[in-house]
Amino acid sequence: MAIKFVLILAFVALGTTVGVAYSGRLTSRRRYFEEIVALINSISGDIKFRQATVATIVSEGEYKAIKPTTDAFVRYVTNESKDLKIPRQELSEREYTVIVELFSALGTYDLDTQLFVLDNYKAKINEFYASAKDKENKYAATAIKLGVLIGLGAGVVVL
Repeated sequence: MAIKFVLILAFVALGTTVGVAYSGRLTSRRRYFEEIVALINSISGDIKFRQATVATIVSEGEYKAIKPTTDAFVRYVTNESKDLKIPRQELSEREYTVIVELFSALGTYDLDTQLFVLDNYKAKINEFYASAKDKENKYAATAIKLGVLIGLGAGVVVL
């Protein structure tokens, strides 16, 4: 009897772990776009008032979700890397293309044009953010609950 209980508990733990992992992926996608929007806001404000270089502004940011992306951009701008190689992470093809275009366009225009371009990219990324937030709200908690139920069901079926 104790072995059956432990087996069911193990399946529930496994199902819950899978649900939490999927929920975490949804949350990390939302955070990624949230931090990209915050970075664009920071760049726009600093370009207007501080007039620092884009590489300085990007490297000063305290971002966790987009850290690999900002590090790749700084390496590219400081000539440590010949190509702009932004990590794909869990982005779709369209999202990845927009992010690469955004970072390719940083620092290539005059002040007014750069602000206009940043506003356009911000609008596109806000669409991605809204979609990611909607998916997170719909499926994150459901994935955890479903993981528990599937684990419980698998445990009962195996016994």
